[in-house]
Amino acid sequence: MTLTPRHRVRPLFTPRELGRVGAATAIMVFGGTTIVLLMLMLLGHYSSLSHCGPKALLDGAVIALLAGQKGRWRCVALLGAVYGLVLLIQVGVPYLPLVLAIAGLLGAVGGAAGGAVHRRLGILLAAMLFEWGAGLGAPLKIYFGTSDANEPFLWGLWVAEWPLRLGGAAAGALLAGRLTGKADGDVVVLPTVRRDADARRRRVRGVRPAALRLSALLAASIVPLMLERWDLLIVIFALTLAYALWLGPRQAVLWTLPAVAWGWFVFTAASYLWHRDPARVVDLLRTFALRFGPMALASVVLVSTARPVDVWRVLRRMSIPGAGMVLLPLAVVLRQIPHTGREIRQRLTLLRRHGHWRGPLSLLRRPRLLWRELFSRPLRRFADQLAE
Repeated sequence: MTLTPRHRVRPLFTPRELGRVGAATAIMVFGGTTIVLLMLMLLGHYSSLSHCGPKALLDGAVIALLAGQKGRWRCVALLGAVYGLVLLIQVGVPYLPLVLAIAGLLGAVGGAAGGAVHRRLGILLAAMLFEWGAGLGAPLKIYFGTSDANEPFLWGLWVAEWPLRLGGAAAGALLAGRLTGKADGDVVVLPTVRRDADARRRRVRGVRPAALRLSALLAASIVPLMLERWDLLIVIFALTLAYALWLGPRQAVLWTLPAVAWGWFVFTAASYLWHRDPARVVDLLRTFALRFGPMALASVVLVSTARPVDVWRVLRRMSIPGAGMVLLPLAVVLRQIPHTGREIRQRLTLLRRHGHWRGPLSLLRRPRLLWRELFSRPLRRFADQLAE
């Protein structure tokens, strides 16, 4: 039976909409990476409370540009799914695809409900609900990282992010137009920055190695969450550490251990301030360090040794119904991932040569210059693809 034009099924997303979702995700990836790296250099440690406000400002502007005049709320839902998979490939955290998919659905439903009243109200609700949903990873860490989730200070840190996330997303949605427009100044030739030799040597090609590393990450993330015994968790942590040292770049693997220790310190400090119980501090070694440590180690191996395009091919071969809607914009973003961190390092090298970058304190001395060179110019290149 030949389908006539009347009987043809209209695709849920047009090719142009899929390209716009890819461009929106690329902005979030580049801008989010820049914000997190700058805050990390300024503070000396990772803290979601420090970067969630600027990140929400960026996300709100991107969602406003993506929804546009036509109210493309289904594109907001697809944005969450694509962005979650990108973060899985970029940072190797396996629960982020689920969290971002929920955030995308919340944003799409809120945008459609508010858009029925007024378009701008729909954009505000879409941006705010998306950003609030993007922070749902914190309850997962508190639930699985503690023995009974009875940690008021930890829950309070998560609730403290709400005004920053909601206010930043609303402000970004209102100021979205300022993100577009041609970058000012002349074209800058960026210097060449060499990658770490050990990381370059350990990167492998092929779908099978990428599938094995992705499977190892999922196993290292799921199995510890199902266990309670100290001895079994210690064995899994030791095996994952040996696996990471064998296949991953050793410097990155060894730097992961202080990062896990810092997370354990934050959790234990908040727990002890409330309960004053040393036994809970010791137990957090089991519930947090021994559960999330293998996940962090396996993620380093995936991110640093598997090519993004190979991970994309693994996802494509899984033959999930409707996966093409996600994989097409995901392919657009994955072309940008190898260049994102490199361009940030190149711009820092150029600023260092001209004496504008002398360390993290330069962010306080020359905020406008560094904002323009590290953030504004690169983002405008992506944002112009979303402008209507």
